Amino acid sequence: MIKFEKRIDPLVSLGIGKKALITKWLDEMGITDYIINDDYTIDVEGYVYLDDKGLDKFPDYIKFSKVGGNFSCSDNHLVSLEGCPVSVGGGFSCSDNHLVSLEGCPVSVGGGFFCSGNQLVSLEGCPVSVGGDFSCSYNQLVSLEGCPVSVGGSFYCGNNELISLEGCPVSVGGSFYCGNNELISLEGCPVSVGGWFDCRNNKKQFSKEEVKKVYKVKYNIYV
Repeated sequence: MIKFEKRIDPLVSLGIGKKALITKWLDEMGITDYIINDDYTIDVEGYVYLDDKGLDKFPDYIKFSKVGGNFSCSDNHLVSLEGCPVSVGGGFSCSDNHLVSLEGCPVSVGGGFFCSGNQLVSLEGCPVSVGGDFSCSYNQLVSLEGCPVSVGGSFYCGNNELISLEGCPVSVGGSFYCGNNELISLEGCPVSVGGWFDCRNNKKQFSKEEVKKVYKVKYNIYV
């Protein structure tokens, strides 16, 4: 006779069914403190670190909902963020993958947001606001349209192919780095920058006076 454990789905005890697949994958990934909801989405109280797991996508049956801490899926081969959480209490990182789109990324991020080192051509799909740093460096961006309206920490968009700053955050609490792009104008820049400002190595060499005309910068200006 097969005895089922109390309060456990009988299909899980048999090792079959969608919930069993989800449980097996989460356990293999070393993820703990999770709850599988009735709609099969996954809540995690703490952090989720899936760095360097050889992932090219999340399994179809994996869909995170709320993660209380950090969520990182960097250093993989991901071509899609489908399956990522809807909200992350800490930071979110999907850096160093093969992403061309941020579709599927969290709607809400309490900490930093890092998507550098991909093949992004657009920031559409980003959260509206990010509590910590934001980095989209080392991509193929020609525009910042779609990026957060406000960034609590520093903002890094260097080493892209930007020809304009249109679409960048209205306010940046920390520093702002837009070096190593193709900029010939600073129009569209944030209203205020709480830290330093760096626009070195662009198509045009800007002067500190030009920066001061369009920015309220509290600290050093690097041109």
